[in-house]
Amino acid sequence: MKKYDLVVFDMDGTLFDSADTIYKAAVKTFEVLGMKDVVFPREKFNNYIGAHFQDIFNDFRINVGDIEHYIEIYRDIYFDYIDDTKFYPGIPELLMDLQKSGTKLSLLTTKNQLQTERISDYFNLHKFFPFLMGRKPGIKIKPDPEPLEIIINHYGSTKEKTVMIGDSEFDIGCGRNAGVDTIAVGYGYRSQEFLMNENPTYYADTVEELKGLLVK
Repeated sequence: MKKYDLVVFDMDGTLFDSADTIYKAAVKTFEVLGMKDVVFPREKFNNYIGAHFQDIFNDFRINVGDIEHYIEIYRDIYFDYIDDTKFYPGIPELLMDLQKSGTKLSLLTTKNQLQTERISDYFNLHKFFPFLMGRKPGIKIKPDPEPLEIIINHYGSTKEKTVMIGDSEFDIGCGRNAGVDTIAVGYGYRSQEFLMNENPTYYADTVEELKGLLVK
């Protein structure tokens, strides 16, 4: 296992267990929009965390009309439930260890940039991640490699010395499409069998196993 100069983390399902926050905020947004009869099963929804809401709603056959209006309302409601979001045990310590070792860290999420910044402010993520890449106009989202390549260029790193870490097909696909190593984590929202079908470079079932892959 080589040492990486740049480690890029997904957020939901990788740094945080945020499923309760996301789900409750999504359901409340339906209510605010007067869509109280929407069928949105929690168990099925967990398998979609990491995807863009438009893609999720398409699969659930839910028509919210103006998706950007939905997200605008959701974005504020999200923070009514923010205290349901928790770091996975061991993640803050892992980030500190990587930071102390001189490893460059970045965050790549499909949440829009404003929400990413607000969440990062709330959890003080800026001390670990000086460069945050959320969803921005004109930039493609995971699994397209574009946002990851922007991060690599920002840090002046190389693909050979970069690793993408996440719990979903979007994260592993993004890393693979960019030509960097990937680590799939099994403590998030996808099963080991599902993740291994994505052919990650490495697999970590726990945060402790992830630490073993990254900290030398």
